[in-house]
Amino acid sequence: MDAHQNLGTLINLDCCSRIEIVIRNADRYPESVSLELVLTSSAEKRSQSLGRAMVRSTRPWKLYDDRPATTETLSFLMPSNSEIRRFDEITVVFRLDADRSDAGAKIGIDHFALLPRGL
Repeated sequence: MDAHQNLGTLINLDCCSRIEIVIRNADRYPESVSLELVLTSSAEKRSQSLGRAMVRSTRPWKLYDDRPATTETLSFLMPSNSEIRRFDEITVVFRLDADRSDAGAKIGIDHFALLPRGL
């Protein structure tokens, strides 16, 4: 499963040291979901993956469990060498373990944060 966000303008990769994704996680299968962050330049028709991050905030499933979703921030460093110089689209790819073929992830993206260099 993928989530796509078009930013509407090209952003230079040199603007930021990293991108953070804040998620709301109601999933109940620990260590079974990771997110990959992919930046795309629609002008260049090229993409650059910033890698994967394991979702850690998952609470194990319990019978009659109705706890609220937890919030977690995943951080992705900007590469020093990249296939692209600018991007205007962000894609988040949800990677589920093979044994999760019958249960989708209960994770929502709250927001993205582009952190300037030096922070």
